[in-house]
Formats: sequence, structure tokens, C-alpha cells
Amino acid sequence: MMKFSRTLFLIAIAALTTVIAANHPVIEWLRSRDGGHFTEKVFFRDGGMFAAEDISEGEIVMMIPPNALFGPNADDDSDECGTARRLAHEYVHLKEKSDHWPYLQYVFESFPHKSVPIGWSSAGKKIVRDLIVGSELEPRGFGRGSYKNACGATDDDSLAVWLEAAWRIVLSRGWHHIMVPVFDMVNHRNGRYHNVDRRSTTDELLQVDGDYTIVATKDIKAGSQLHNSYNQCQADATCFGIDKSYVTPQIFLDYGFVEQLPRRFAFFYPGDEEEEEDDDEFEYDDEEEDDSSGIVVWEVNEDKKIVWIGAAPNSSQISWLQVHLKRLQDVKNAVTERKRRLKNQYEAQGIMDYYQALTEALQLAINSAPVSIQRDEEEL
Repeated sequence: MMKFSRTLFLIAIAALTTVIAANHPVIEWLRSRDGGHFTEKVFFRDGGMFAAEDISEGEIVMMIPPNALFGPNADDDSDECGTARRLAHEYVHLKEKSDHWPYLQYVFESFPHKSVPIGWSSAGKKIVRDLIVGSELEPRGFGRGSYKNACGATDDDSLAVWLEAAWRIVLSRGWHHIMVPVFDMVNHRNGRYHNVDRRSTTDELLQVDGDYTIVATKDIKAGSQLHNSYNQCQADATCFGIDKSYVTPQIFLDYGFVEQLPRRFAFFYPGDEEEEEDDDEFEYDDEEEDDSSGIVVWEVNEDKKIVWIGAAPNSSQISWLQVHLKRLQDVKNAVTERKRRLKNQYEAQGIMDYYQALTEALQLAINSAPVSIQRDEEEL
């Protein structure tokens, strides 16, 4: 009886979701492009992509041809500024004449670009910067930045507001300076949930403006959500090596959400003065995995167990983590009280999610330190 009920359920899901997929203008727009493809086995609903039918490993889910990618005009800078300028210009001035009009409507009118951290209120940004991150934790520079600061002022006053909106869209949806319609509608999650990625037919890494044939990297059951990875991509040149530096805090910085488990955290230990970090980002050096590297990287898996990425921390680094855990515990009431005053509940929820994820990660890391280090700490 249960098998019969599940069969009816899946049939109903497939029938309903085929209609939903067919009615989504961006998906239909992709299908209409020369070389564009989107499988009938996937539908978009409630901000995510789901399998309407079982999908086999290696099966093509979608194909985004070069003519569907969105980047700077050929005579403009090949960076995020150029993409933002083209995005604002085509949305405001070209409108339906733009080849990407359904996509432009989606990112400007449906995607909540004001909810990414650079669009947060000053009060919300200050809670994260001053109370949670402080002077040593990540992410640095939370919520800072604008189109004007990064790219300069515009001579077209009618575009000023739209350029700021375009900047938020590019930073939160773009893959560097290239935007990949439809593929950017697949949500992020790592671990066993990461089930789609770019296909590579050679040993060479794929470039950001290259082929976007998206395939299932494992069997996907009907009803399951499709997940891409923002930092553990398998064949992408621009993603290679960032899995130890662009982690949970940096994803929170760019998108305003705390990724579900598994999560990774990476912090500079300032006790090693030879390690100088940039105010906004850092790089992990695979060749320096000893205790003097000044970098502590770990993953919290689904079972809330710690996996050290590289060398386990030494006693000084554990002491440093303990100091920050104590500081975060001391400001909990202040964080809670100040977030209650925020008008935007998305900001308030994001702040508490990050506070809880960070304090949990620090506590688990400290508890998981090698026994010899824990013994040393107890003797101090």
C-alpha cells in the first residue's frame, strides 16, 4: 500500500511540476536559445530546482550555450563593473529588445537582491562587524562596498540606482564577471547533497566563459533537490583551490545566508606575524600545512564532527579560538537585543544563524583538539 501511494505521489509531482517548469519564463527562454537545453525531469519551485523523475549519474540536466551567458559588452572592462553596467543598461533602456529580457526581469524583479549583505541596513551590518566578527574573525568587511565605490560614479543619473541594484545582482549571482542564467537558480550545498556540476570532457579545467553543460554527478531520486557547490566545484578553473578559503563565512558575506551542514571555517591565527592577510580575503597555501602556517581550517560535517583540513591546530591556536568563543558567548545578549530592533526579519534571521553556526563551530573545534593539546590547556 505504501509503494502504491508513493507511486501516485510521484506521478502527481511529475504532472504538476512539468507545468511549473514549462511556465517559468527563464527556463523557457533558455530552451528557445540556439544550443539551449533544460531537461523535462527537473522543475523550479520555491526558489530551488527539484527532480520530477529519477535522474541518472552523467545525465545532462541543462545546457547554457555561450549566447545565453551574460557578461560585459565587448568594448567594456571584462570585470564585474562591466557586467553591472550592461545589466542596468539593458534592463532600463533596452527592456524587451534585450536578448536576455526574461532573465533581466527575473534578477531585477523576483530575485531579492536587496537581501544580500551589501544591501542590508547599517544597523544589521554593524551587529555582524562589531559584535560577531570583531577584529580577527571572518568575514571581514561585512556588507561594505557599492557600485560607486568599486567602479566609479556614472554620468547617467537615470542609471545610478539601477547600477547599485545590478552590482548586488552580479556579486551575488555572477560567477566572477559572467552570469549563467538558469544554472544560477540551482541552490548551494556541499557534501552528499552536491549532485550537479559542469561537465568536463578533458583533463583541462573549464574557464568561466566556457562551456556550461550541467550534468548529474550522482543518481538523483525523484523529489530530491538539485544542489550545486559555490566552492567545491569539480572542473571549474575559477573554483579550483578555493574550498579552503572561500568557505561558510565568505558565503555568508556574499549571499547573506548560512549554508547547511557540512560547513567549513578558515581563520588566520594572528600569532604568526609573518602571515599578513588582506582585509577582505585570504588564500590557503596547500604547501604550508604545519603548525606555523597561521591558518586554522576545519569542516563541521552532518554528524557535527570535526574534520581538520590540513594540520590540526596547536595549543596557541586553540587558546586563540577559546578567547573568541568566550567573547561571542559574552555578547550573545547584545546580539539578540540589537537584532530584535531590526525591521528586516531576513537580516535578523541571518545574523542569528551565523552567530549560532560560528559559536557552534568554535566549540566543536575546541572540543575536538588533539588530546595532548587539551591536556596542555587544562594545565595552564
